[in-house]
Amino acid sequence: MGQEYALDWIDQMVNELDPQTTEPESFDNNQSLAIRDKAAEEKKRLITLFKQFVFQKKKARQIKNTVNNYLSVAASLITIASNNLNRLPTKADNFRHALESVVSCLNEASAFIVKRYSNLVDRDISLSMVASILVLTIFAS
Repeated sequence: MGQEYALDWIDQMVNELDPQTTEPESFDNNQSLAIRDKAAEEKKRLITLFKQFVFQKKKARQIKNTVNNYLSVAASLITIASNNLNRLPTKADNFRHALESVVSCLNEASAFIVKRYSNLVDRDISLSMVASILVLTIFAS
């Protein structure tokens, strides 16, 4: 987790799946399925990355900073993606499913991190985000 931006693909998808810059109705089933498959892979990759990264960091402060930076960025991306979902026309099902899979990926990876590193999560992180992640964790258990 050195210099790599762990959320690169998700960040890119949130920005590309903006109904103001992309035509949602023209999104086809193959595009949607490809994004959903990639989001599932990405969720696994992020969870694996966070399982392994504590062994790469020597100081608790570095681990805490990484956890909180990830959660802050994830909260921002979830907000943007949720706003995009709210602006979608009703006939854009493929687009909606693709964007929902990206949000789900972020939520589930964040839920893992909050659960695994709960003692390191800053109080400054949006309480609503942490609460929603914890709800997801409870229902996933």
